[in-house]
Amino acid sequence: MWVTQIVGIFTQFDGELQYEYSVIKSAVEVAVEKAKIKYPDITFEFTAYNSSSASINDHAVVIASREHYERHVSIFIGPSATQELEPVAKMAAAWGIPICTAGGMDVEFLNKILYSTLLRNGIVLSRLVHFIMTYFHVLDWHRIAVLSDETDKWGSLIHKSMKKFLTEVDHEVRTYFQSFSRYSRVKTNFTYLLSDLRKTARIFIIIGTGQILREILFAAYDLGMSNGEYAFLSVKLFNNRKSFGEFTWFKKDDPRNADARKIYEALLLVTVQVSADSEYRQFVQDVIEHSSKQFNVSVEEESVNVIIAGFHDCVMMYAAALNKTLVEGGDPRDGYTLIRSLIGDIYINSNGDREADYTLSDLDPTTGEMRAVATYYSVQQTFEFIPDVSIHWPGGSPPSAYPFCGFTGDAPHCQQEEPFPIYGYIVITAAVIFLAAVGFGLQIYRRVKLESDLKNLWWKVQWDDIIFQNNGPKSLVSVDTSEDRVYGFEKKRE
Repeated sequence: MWVTQIVGIFTQFDGELQYEYSVIKSAVEVAVEKAKIKYPDITFEFTAYNSSSASINDHAVVIASREHYERHVSIFIGPSATQELEPVAKMAAAWGIPICTAGGMDVEFLNKILYSTLLRNGIVLSRLVHFIMTYFHVLDWHRIAVLSDETDKWGSLIHKSMKKFLTEVDHEVRTYFQSFSRYSRVKTNFTYLLSDLRKTARIFIIIGTGQILREILFAAYDLGMSNGEYAFLSVKLFNNRKSFGEFTWFKKDDPRNADARKIYEALLLVTVQVSADSEYRQFVQDVIEHSSKQFNVSVEEESVNVIIAGFHDCVMMYAAALNKTLVEGGDPRDGYTLIRSLIGDIYINSNGDREADYTLSDLDPTTGEMRAVATYYSVQQTFEFIPDVSIHWPGGSPPSAYPFCGFTGDAPHCQQEEPFPIYGYIVITAAVIFLAAVGFGLQIYRRVKLESDLKNLWWKVQWDDIIFQNNGPKSLVSVDTSEDRVYGFEKKRE
C-alpha cells in the first residue's frame, strides 16, 4: 500500500487572501477523508501548519524544508500568500515535489519554468484581466482610467496584473493608472482624482474594498458623473465581508442612500463564478460541521468561499492523479509529470493554472439588487450574455470612450456660434452714416468749388465787348479792344 504525505502550509492573516485557519484546515481534512474512502489502496497522512512571518520557526520556508527532509513530503498544499509561496514553490520545483495552492494570484507565477511543479487552483488574475479587457473591446472602450487602493495586498496584485497585461499584451487600450493608500498621511481626495482623470477618460476601473468604492462613487456623483456619460467597473473576487467589505449601494441610516443608488446604476461588478449545484452546497455544510466539531467555532457560509474550495479540490485532484499513476505503473514521485495529470471537475490549462469562470453583474433599477448579466468562460475564452437580461445604462446606451465633444467639451464642432453683438451693429451703422455724410459733403464741396471757379474765369466775354455790324451778314463777333482786329471772321476793306 502506497503511503502519501500531504503537508498543508496556511497563512491566516499575512497573505492577500485572508481566511480563518480553522476553516481551511477543516476543508482539507474533509477532502482527505473523502480520498481515503474513494481510494482505499492509498494511505493518506495529512499534517497542517499555521504559518506566520512573526516567528522564524513558523515561517513557510522553514516548515517546508523540515518536512521535506524529515517526512519525505509527497505534496504541499499551500501556502497562498505570494511572499511565502514564492520561495516554497521554487524549492518544491528543485525537489521535484508537486505543490498546489488556491492562492498565488501574482502574475509572476505564470512562469512555469521557474515554478515547474506548481498548480494554482484559485484565482488567476491574468484571466480576470483578460475577461475585463475582452468585454471592453466588445464595447469599443479603448481608453480607460484605473484607480487602485494598494493598501490591501490583493488590490496591489490586481493593479500589477492589469498593468502588466495592458503594457505587454493589449496595446490597443490606452490606460491611465492612479494608485493610493488608506494609510497615507494625507487623505486621498477622490474628487480631485476624478476631476483630473475625467479629462482623459470616461471609463473607470476601481480596485478596492466596498467602502472605498462607495467613497469614490460619491465623489463621482457630486461631480455630475451619473448622467450616463461615464461607466465604472469594480472587482469583488468573492463574498467575504471581512476582506472586501460590502459592495451594495444601501447602507443603514446613510442619508445619501438615494445618491448611492443613482450612481451605482453606472457600476458593473466582476466576481468569480461560484457553483450553485448540490455537491458544492454539501461541501459548504461539511466544512461548517467539521469546523464546529474540530475547533468548536461557528462558521458562516460566506467564509467557505472559492478559495477554501480550491484547497479542498487540490487534495481531491492529487488523489485522483496519484491513483491513476499507480494503476498505470508510473512514478508517483515525479512531481512534474504528476502535477500535469491532475484531473477533476475543474479545468487546468497546460500552464498548470485553473481556468475559472467569471460573472459580470449590474444594478437592476427595478429591484435595486445586483444581478448577473453575462458570463466569461475561461476555457473557451468566450463572453456570453445571459438570455433575456440586458445591462441597464443610465444614458440608454453604453457611454462612449471618446466623448463627441471631447473630454473637456471644447471640441470645435461643439462650439456654438455666438450671435453678432449689438455694439457691432451700432458701429457698422455709425460707419455707414459717417461714410454717407462724408460722400454727401464731398459732393456739395465739389459743386460749390466748380461754381466758384466758373465765376472767376478771366476769359469770360463782357456785354460791352460785343459789336454789331450793319453792313454785312448779321453775326456776332468778339473784338479785341487793344488791337484793330475782329475775332471770329476777318473782312478786307475795299
